[in-house]
Amino acid sequence: MADGHIYKKIITTGADKDNTHIGFYAKATGLFYKIFGATEVQIAASTDALQVATAGGTVDAITATFTPALTLTDKVKCIVIASGANTSTTPTFAPDGLTAHTIVSLSGVALAVGDIPAAGSPIILEYNSAGTNWFLCNPAIPKVVVTKPSLNNSVAPASTAYVDNGLCFSQQFLLSVPGSPADNTTYYGQGSFGASQTASTLLGNILPFNCRLIGATINVQNTASNATSETFPIIIRKNDTTDLTIHAGVNCGGTAPIVNNYSVTGLTTDYVAGDKIQMKIITPNPWATNPTGWRVELMLYFIKTA
Repeated sequence: MADGHIYKKIITTGADKDNTHIGFYAKATGLFYKIFGATEVQIAASTDALQVATAGGTVDAITATFTPALTLTDKVKCIVIASGANTSTTPTFAPDGLTAHTIVSLSGVALAVGDIPAAGSPIILEYNSAGTNWFLCNPAIPKVVVTKPSLNNSVAPASTAYVDNGLCFSQQFLLSVPGSPADNTTYYGQGSFGASQTASTLLGNILPFNCRLIGATINVQNTASNATSETFPIIIRKNDTTDLTIHAGVNCGGTAPIVNNYSVTGLTTDYVAGDKIQMKIITPNPWATNPTGWRVELMLYFIKTA
């Protein structure tokens, strides 16, 4: 305990037993004095006050010398003026030349780096005889840094993750063939109106933004007659030249009416404003029993990227 420092103390003996007083410690006498205005009155020895010493050793192997020396018993506490933040998760404390024991959290788990604060900070240590370690009673409070997000989200950050500007939109495509679709035939579909075609240059939706395709849902229907279950791909065609297969094998086989639903995630294909896109399907070859009342609906989901 430091000479002349002010402390709050619960009196354990005499007429003031069990009362709490503010006073100071006199090192020369080893006594605690209660303050009445300008009057100092001796009330008890300071046997239950915390002793204070400056840390020696290193930030991860702390030593300290107390006067009088600590008696290492369960729950004994002391204050150490730290020499710096710990860089290890298992720092130790060895007061008055005693055996070094690990400093842990109050829950008994290892410290985090920096739990012991910077140089000059007082730390309170309590000896735990059951675990032969020291509890750190007042770990440093971590700083929370809040970063204001940029309003210009069209700029890619240093990492490979792309930051979009949050606008999500969709494009719908419909392919409907009167009667039965032919074997090994390519059909194209556009928006929710217009008949399906076998020539890609006739149909297409124009994208209004630079964007990224991120997912799709597919609905395949056979409403009128039973069909076999041969599979066929769902393809996105861009600008009448470039194909992207988003699902390799959907089907509408079984007893009519049949409705099969599919979802596609994890897509990362980029497009620019003005690109024409359309749905493309290549029917099975051969198709043992072709459906009647065949309909394919495709919904594409995009995020605007600039």
